[in-house]
Amino acid sequence: MWHQISSMDQLREARVKDDNWTGLSDAAERRRRQNRLHQRAWRRKKAQQTPEEHEGMIEYGPHRLSEPSGLNVDNSLTQVMDLLRAHSCRPLQLYRQLKPFTYWEMLEVQLEAINEANGVPKHTDLHPTTSSRGHRQIIPPMIPYIDSIDELDGAIPNFSFPLSADHRLIVLIQYNVLRAFMTNLSILSYLHRLPLECGAALNIEFISSAPNSIPPSLESTELQKRIAHDVWMDTFPWASMRDNLVLNRGKYDGDDLCIDLMGGLYEGFDEVEKTGLIVWGEPWSETGWEVSERFATKWSFLLKGCHILVESTNRWREARGEERLVIEV
Repeated sequence: MWHQISSMDQLREARVKDDNWTGLSDAAERRRRQNRLHQRAWRRKKAQQTPEEHEGMIEYGPHRLSEPSGLNVDNSLTQVMDLLRAHSCRPLQLYRQLKPFTYWEMLEVQLEAINEANGVPKHTDLHPTTSSRGHRQIIPPMIPYIDSIDELDGAIPNFSFPLSADHRLIVLIQYNVLRAFMTNLSILSYLHRLPLECGAALNIEFISSAPNSIPPSLESTELQKRIAHDVWMDTFPWASMRDNLVLNRGKYDGDDLCIDLMGGLYEGFDEVEKTGLIVWGEPWSETGWEVSERFATKWSFLLKGCHILVESTNRWREARGEERLVIEV
């Protein structure tokens, strides 16, 4: 049933009834409409920005860093800004291979048709994980969506400072997770599968140098080989989690999972509580990561069989003097 467009913040850019994504059960269509609104919002804000507003920001792009006079940038903020430096170092041909969300959404439909033909239907009952998000953004989007590769040069990332200490923390956590997954995409030779709209991530420096061959932690399981699925599931360095992602297709909202992990960089943050994973070591290492308490609760079904990740989490927590998490795997 069609619901009348409301004045909710997330529908501010809606112009026609087909822009309204609320109440849609079709994840692909919902994502398509949301992305259309995000694009409009970004273009509107960019067009409305005055020279005075522009000068009131510290921008970190591939080519420059401008600091307004009188702003006290302490050492920690300088370190944050160093970490957020962009590097346009990918081959131009890679950028030209990127395809928009709509292309990958159609491919996902085709993959599921293959699975259904092979007797592996997709679930249609959503797991109770999706939580309603607040409408007030306390941290704005850090990385804009783009429409074409022409917008990549000098545009990404474009971080606005100052940020308070707790705001810096959640931004850095998600930023490093994004860098880690980009590294794993590179190892698997899947960088070209990044949606065009998110292509700005190609300007971000990898979290560490990728090995020359695929490490055992990223090698495909028998289930991955048997069931057609989207390649983003392959970037998690735990075989059990990858299998859980594949087996539970249709039971969870992939967009919601992405936002908890690193999507706040593109969508903005409604809160500063850690909701995803934290990377401490090499992105492909099973022991280089930690699970946040919120992730362990909300996405518990993805942790089934992930004993190494749980032990790694508690090892990092104990090192900080925190209590161990009790997670049933």
